[in-house]
Amino acid sequence: TEGKYKTGEDDLPVIVSYYEAEAYARWAHKRLPTEAEWEKAARGPGFEYVKEERETRMVRKPLQYPWGSSFDSARANCLEFWARKGKATDLPASSEKGLLPVQSFRGTGDSPYGAVNMAGNAPEWTSSWYRAYPGSRHRDGRYGTQLKVLRGGAWYQGGDKLRVSARGIGGIPNLYVDAVGGIRCVKSPLIVDRER
Repeated sequence: TEGKYKTGEDDLPVIVSYYEAEAYARWAHKRLPTEAEWEKAARGPGFEYVKEERETRMVRKPLQYPWGSSFDSARANCLEFWARKGKATDLPASSEKGLLPVQSFRGTGDSPYGAVNMAGNAPEWTSSWYRAYPGSRHRDGRYGTQLKVLRGGAWYQGGDKLRVSARGIGGIPNLYVDAVGGIRCVKSPLIVDRER
């Protein structure tokens, strides 16, 4: 109300339209990630570490979720998390279904790169148009330059929508008013900051 959030809601994701998310990123001297950048941050390098008796070895295995290859409802704010509320959670009993503070799953739901809350809670806008992947034969009448891709899933969705490869779409009826996504910004490194 009047441009201010309620007390206690200062650490919740902000749900905005695409153009609001883009304007915020620009204001912060950053940008929204592309769909590929978002997925890379969520998935990590594409390897899983397997511990054996005498050694730990790296196995090339793309992760299905930021924390690993199998779904775990204790690691993200989603339908299954709320279905088992009170079991292995430190939420107050009075907590209602909905958005949780952005740091709620720090440590348990982090991606291999340390990105927090990449699954569940609020879907996140990317700068990518909703189009077919290169080489795909899949057809969708919504492909084009009207809808943007959302990633990460939401608190009201099931675990299958939290997979790092799951795509959502936003921009219906248009990208100015469809306030369905949160904001995750990225900043491209300066030339002098890049590794050689």
